[in-house]
Amino acid sequence: MHGNGGEIMEDLFRKFKEESMTKEEKLTFLDELYWVDWDELEKVISLESVFAFLESEDLSIEEVSLVLKLYNNPGGDYVKEFSNIIANIYLRDKVEFIRALNLEKDEISNLVYLFRNDRIFENENDELKEILSKGILVEEEEDTAKRFFKTYETVCST
Repeated sequence: MHGNGGEIMEDLFRKFKEESMTKEEKLTFLDELYWVDWDELEKVISLESVFAFLESEDLSIEEVSLVLKLYNNPGGDYVKEFSNIIANIYLRDKVEFIRALNLEKDEISNLVYLFRNDRIFENENDELKEILSKGILVEEEEDTAKRFFKTYETVCST
């Protein structure tokens, strides 16, 4: 596994199965999913349970931000599943998606391809207006939303 060593990960996997992870352990677990060898992971825990966890509606903004990174995982594993999960996060709560994306701004250029390929938007300008009109985002998050949709527009016009 990635940086923390095998014993810590075994403990995390055990707690994941028992559904007894703390907030900090969830963040570590999600971060490790980015680096993990999914073939090895599948030998230890059910991937269906991992995907169900990633689709959970009660993830924090920080947890969702780590889910957004999975689309571009180094092994290129399960991109279609991650595409569906991320699209559903957006469709379920657009503001939450932007807040999470604000924590992982480097993912904007990767995620716009997901949104283009899966045709998530009919009109990106309407999407942006809808999100901004809610008046919930702070200025930095609004800037992230504008950057995301501007990048999307640029990608789709090429």
